[in-house]
Amino acid sequence: MVIKLEIDGIYRMVKSLIVKDKPFGFDLIFGMDAIEKFGGANEINEENEINEENEVNEENEVNEENEVNEENEVNEENEVNEENEVNEENEVNEENEVNEENEVNEENEVNEENEINEENEINEENEVNEENEVNEENEINEENKVNEENKINEDNEINEEK
Repeated sequence: MVIKLEIDGIYRMVKSLIVKDKPFGFDLIFGMDAIEKFGGANEINEENEINEENEVNEENEVNEENEVNEENEVNEENEVNEENEVNEENEVNEENEVNEENEVNEENEVNEENEINEENEINEENEVNEENEVNEENEINEENKVNEENKINEDNEINEEK
């Protein structure tokens, strides 16, 4: 198993073997690979100071790279979020356009129905008016006939009296 160890702020990944009992009574024993990864077991000298400086530089480079990676991940996430917001806004706009179109269609259907109703009412009114005119004309004709008959009767009576 590989584990991440930290000693004095220095992190390293090392191969490990985990056992149930303490090896030789110790909590942890480093093998040569782990000792090498942490700079070896040399006496403190200029070489060790240079190694420590190199390790700090490597760690700083890794940290800077991690920061750049995290910033890139945040930027990518922000771009995805912005794209999602634009997509949601577009979906809302499309839905609103469909709703507006439906409202216009419904309004047009109501207007057409109202126009048809008005036209039907006008036609019914015209039919009633025509029927009334015919009735009036018939009444006038009947009255005229009666008047003519009455006149003829009067004339006849006058002629008979003479």
